Amino acid sequence: MKKVLKRIPKFKNEKEEREFWQTHDSTEYVEYKSLENWSFPNLKLTTINQQLTTVIHIQDAHCNYYAQHKIAEIIEYLNKQYGINTV
Repeated sequence: MKKVLKRIPKFKNEKEEREFWQTHDSTEYVEYKSLENWSFPNLKLTTINQQLTTVIHIQDAHCNYYAQHKIAEIIEYLNKQYGINTV
């Protein structure tokens, strides 16, 4: 039986979208197994309060406890060393 996904709401702005994803599980909205690699050559950086925003994408390894543990360690390290917050 195929999983029924929820619809991603329309957001008024980037702040509202960030707040939404901080409290919701994206796997209820996106089927990650069917994703393809995409390229965005014309993507422009966005700024929040005149500060440069950096996005670090860490791909999850579902059902692999060791990988999950290592990912958690990486996130903790980035947070402690560089003050990088998670979304």
